[in-house]
Amino acid sequence: MAIDGSVTREAFASAAGRHLDDADLLLHCGRFDNAAYLAGYVVECSLKFVVEAAGLSGAPYRHDIVMLSREALNLACLLTPTVWRYQAPQTPEMTDLHSTWNPSLRYSRTGEVPQSTAQRFLRAAYDTYAATTVQAILDGRKEA
Repeated sequence: MAIDGSVTREAFASAAGRHLDDADLLLHCGRFDNAAYLAGYVVECSLKFVVEAAGLSGAPYRHDIVMLSREALNLACLLTPTVWRYQAPQTPEMTDLHSTWNPSLRYSRTGEVPQSTAQRFLRAAYDTYAATTVQAILDGRKEA
């Protein structure tokens, strides 16, 4: 929903880029909790951008990054084989994010997320954003 109350379509590519910039700024300001939190949303938005590029909806997956990067992307690739090239990288950082990130991080106590975790999550976010959203945009895919 837009600020004025009107209904808008999600702009996942735009949101992913904005969240990535903010997560990077927060990390460099020592705000590790929010940097880690936003890094997860970068991954979520990037994956939803690819899923929607295949004509599917990312909505049923809500904030489930594991299901998005596995089930949703596999289905997207089956329906639209050209999106196969936009895969989230399988790195140790991404595995870490898969196993520990969740949207309830927004309710954690300040200082609960260590710098090293925020850095790993941000690395996963950068890698995923580059491999999915940036590559898709370079290939001429646009937001629906």
